[in-house]
Amino acid sequence: LKCAGAERLGLEKWSNLDTDELNVKMRRARAQAYVDGLRGAVAALGPMLILTIGASSVMTDKMSMGMMLAMNSLAQSLFGPLSALVGSALELQLVKGHMDRIDDVLQTSVEQDRDKATLPPRLRGHVTVKNLSFKYGEQAPLVVQNVSLDIPPGAAVALVGPSGSGKSTLLNLLAGLYKPVAGDISYDAKPLHDMDLRAVRQQIGVVPQHPFIFGGTMRENISLGAPGAALDRITHAARLACLHDDIAEMPMNYDTVVSDGGGSLSGGQRQRVAIARSILRNPTLMLLDEATSALDNQTEARVIENLEKLRCTRITVAHRLSTIRNADLIIVMDKGRVVEQGSYTDLAARGGLFTQLLAASQSSNPNAPELPYEAAFAGPASSAHSSMRSARNSAERA
Repeated sequence: LKCAGAERLGLEKWSNLDTDELNVKMRRARAQAYVDGLRGAVAALGPMLILTIGASSVMTDKMSMGMMLAMNSLAQSLFGPLSALVGSALELQLVKGHMDRIDDVLQTSVEQDRDKATLPPRLRGHVTVKNLSFKYGEQAPLVVQNVSLDIPPGAAVALVGPSGSGKSTLLNLLAGLYKPVAGDISYDAKPLHDMDLRAVRQQIGVVPQHPFIFGGTMRENISLGAPGAALDRITHAARLACLHDDIAEMPMNYDTVVSDGGGSLSGGQRQRVAIARSILRNPTLMLLDEATSALDNQTEARVIENLEKLRCTRITVAHRLSTIRNADLIIVMDKGRVVEQGSYTDLAARGGLFTQLLAASQSSNPNAPELPYEAAFAGPASSAHSSMRSARNSAERA
């Protein structure tokens, strides 16, 4: 708000919300006062009314004294529960609101019927995608369209393309986070959605674009997917992620406590925590969504060099040339489709979209830092994909 000079706008918005909340609380307090008054009236006037009617009946010989006393005693037993029932009316309305919110969660369909899924063997990292398509809603456009890939075990694959071309969505599909509307994904010739997704994910490492840091120690955050891992394994993973030196400078090293969201960590440190988490799992497949975008070129080069030493298949959504130059296979996407694929040298010589991306990433100043290739599409071209990006973000928040 300060950077945007919008403090007054933020204050007005907060003030309006606070006023709305105060009005709701006042209406609830008035309703509670009415209910309390009704309860008091029932408790006070009820016995008095029955006593008056009973006394009148006794005086006119319509009722005996004993019967009147019995009725009065029964009335006393009735008015207590009746008063409590009236008092519960308002609480029942509140409970209904809570139950409606809980019901939204309870009615959500399960991701997978694990009783019908098969446990996967130790995967080798062979990924096959056949005629894959996906969209975020019934009326939404296709974000991934008829994509087919064959990635051998141990290959280093880079996904490149303009912003909003479907790269991150494809990565989420490979992780089983979304279910395609058409086509198949197979690991080692076994359909992904026929296998136990939880067991499959225990064999792969996913580094999202914006990793989350949980409240706890650095050790607990790195070992999130491998609880109980020995400290030497955690240290080894941190070294490969180029995070160990940073942790060593913290007050309590690996026992340093961080808050939810990792507010005390830089963006690059949060990304390297996520990379270390993935390495610690000893995955057969790593899915990296711009996992080094917050790192400087030197640190990024060291991390990529260490990742290349791992014996696993790596599929990376890339944003800099340094992440794709040594890739075994480069897949170029545009508007949800695979428009080119091949090696760095082959694609650079074709004169297609990849060549444009290379030209966009090069600065006229040879001493300037390397730019993300998406910078060339920061104008009108990127607006054509904005609906895809917003639809994906809303689905991820849901």
